[in-house]
Amino acid sequence: MVPVDMSVLWVPHSHAFALRHEGKKWFARRSDVPGEAEFLVGVEVNQPRKNFSGLGFSVSDYYGPAYDPAGYTHLIDHWAYLLDITGFCESKNRFNLINTYDRAFFTFGFYQLAAHTPRDNLILFFRAALQEHEFAQLFPDLALRGGKVFRVESDGTETDLEQEVYDPQSKEDQIRRFMTYLNPHRGKLDEQEILQAARLIWWANNSPKCMELQVKTANAILQKKMSDRYAHWYDLDGQSDIVCTIIADIHHQGRGSRTSVKQALAAPNKIDALLKVGEGKEPQRVATLRSRVDKWKSAGILGQKRYRAGLNEFG
Repeated sequence: MVPVDMSVLWVPHSHAFALRHEGKKWFARRSDVPGEAEFLVGVEVNQPRKNFSGLGFSVSDYYGPAYDPAGYTHLIDHWAYLLDITGFCESKNRFNLINTYDRAFFTFGFYQLAAHTPRDNLILFFRAALQEHEFAQLFPDLALRGGKVFRVESDGTETDLEQEVYDPQSKEDQIRRFMTYLNPHRGKLDEQEILQAARLIWWANNSPKCMELQVKTANAILQKKMSDRYAHWYDLDGQSDIVCTIIADIHHQGRGSRTSVKQALAAPNKIDALLKVGEGKEPQRVATLRSRVDKWKSAGILGQKRYRAGLNEFG
């Protein structure tokens, strides 16, 4: 652990935060706002065998605003419930949830948008959020240049945080500069990682705009993947919204291959077969998924509509 100066952590022209910890729990408060309440930033996670080190939350520590699909159907229609299923599995739908200890370096929000993927996930949220004044105050060293996220140093030097590099270990392209901007050292917990998490959590706790942008970003990602990938991979036109929901969750978590999904779709009971994809390694995730699907099916919300591929909507 890099020592943290417990004084106010100032960045020019931005909101200011002070940090403190009790054991493994880290807390922050807006030090430029007198009397503003302290909030939990996360709990230290150290699992050397997995090379995991950083901040996270156990379910018992979850708090703060949660995504309610009924509040967004006016904005994104039936997709709100598909987002709810995966969001609940990822974070119990908590808008403020962070994770800084695994291979993504940093994930944030109810849909757990990850920092490592180029042109996808968390970088898309940052692109949208940087157009909001308060977010720009939280991250005053960031700016949009040609629609991409750059870091701007005090001397005016600009660095493209979206530059893609190939990672031979994961065999994928990553945006390492963005990852390390949020979390400089995956193998240890340090000041910048805690402060970046505090900024995002504070905004999620206090800003309806943050919640709306999370929903819009997650919805855009889901709709694009459904129309550009899943609909073609699996010929989803006419399939139940439950089938589409489960497939989206399988690929969001990455617990199954295209082959395993195709095999499940060919089974006599495709929904049960899809729910078994990856169940051996992720029994709790699949149990949560099954329970959430049953909740909305029993409510008469899921299981009534089918995917219309030509329109990329449910009807």
